[in-house]
Amino acid sequence: MPASALLSLSLLFAAPVVCPPQEGQIRWDGFSIKTGPGNAYELRGTLWDRDTSNGPSAGDLVRIDEVLKNGRATGAEALWFLMGPGLAADFGKRFRETQASLTSACESRVEIGKDMPTFKTADALTGYLSELTGGAVPRTSPEDELRAQMNGWADEICKQGKHVDEKELEKLLVTRAGSPKGLSKPVVRGVAHEVAAKYAFACTRVEGKFTFDK
Repeated sequence: MPASALLSLSLLFAAPVVCPPQEGQIRWDGFSIKTGPGNAYELRGTLWDRDTSNGPSAGDLVRIDEVLKNGRATGAEALWFLMGPGLAADFGKRFRETQASLTSACESRVEIGKDMPTFKTADALTGYLSELTGGAVPRTSPEDELRAQMNGWADEICKQGKHVDEKELEKLLVTRAGSPKGLSKPVVRGVAHEVAAKYAFACTRVEGKFTFDK
C-alpha cells in the first residue's frame, strides 16, 4: 500500500467522530473520573454530547454504570444525570486527559425526562453519592490526601514502561507535589519516600535473559 494511502488511513482512524446535529449526538464510552474527599469515589460510565460541543459542557447527559468507594464496588449503577457548569468543568478536564482512550460513536438523541437530576458542582454530586452509598466519606488529613495523590502519580509514572529507580521516583513525586498547603517540606519528602518504596518494584525494568538451574 502506498505511503500516502497509509497516511490517509491513519488519519481516518485518528479523526474524532463528527455527528451532525440533525442526525444525533456523540456518545463517549469508557469515561472515568474520581471525585469527593481524597478522590474516594471513582465513577465509570458514558457521556452524551447533547449540545454537540465536542466535549463535556453544561446540560450534557451522563450515565454512571459503576460507582467505587475507596476502591470497592458499591453496587450503585445506571445513574443518569445532567451536568451543571461547575461539574462540566471538572468532567471536561478529565475528558481532555483521557479522550484518546475513549470509544466514541454517533447516536440518535436520548430522550430526557423532566425528573432527570442536574448536579451543578462536584460537591453536589458527592453529596448525592454519599447518601446513595451509605454515608459520607470521612474527611482525610492533608497528609493522607497527598499520599493518595502520590500513589496515583507513581502508578502513572510506572505504567510508562521506563526504568525509574526508587530515588528518582521519590524526587519526581516531591517535585510534582510542590508546596501543599498545611504540609512542611519534611512531611512531603517523607510521604514521597514511603510511596516511592512501595512502587520501587513496579517501576523497575530489568533487561536481559535469565536461566535458572534446577
